[in-house]
Amino acid sequence: MPLIKSYEREQLKIAVWKTEEDAEFFRSALNSDVLKNMRLENFTNKAKKLEQLSSRYLLQILVGEAHMKRFRKTESGMPYIEKGPMNISLSHNKNHSAVMVCEGQL
Repeated sequence: MPLIKSYEREQLKIAVWKTEEDAEFFRSALNSDVLKNMRLENFTNKAKKLEQLSSRYLLQILVGEAHMKRFRKTESGMPYIEKGPMNISLSHNKNHSAVMVCEGQL
């Protein structure tokens, strides 16, 4: 697995993933509720779909599958864990995904 950098300190977790896998790898590893909420059929660009999948997979590694069942996005696109005490930030480009999770207040 190409987790290339991770950092943990108190309530903060940060990780960077180099995306070398195909979409099927992430589909098979992600929680089915997350996949359903992603509406992957709406993505026509394969690269963008892969970016979305890889960032969700990295988030799942950091927060666990139970929390991923409550992963949502606001109308403006900001990610959050429903009824969770976490602040999250997702970033992705063609080859990398980065996730930051902070439990509690920043």
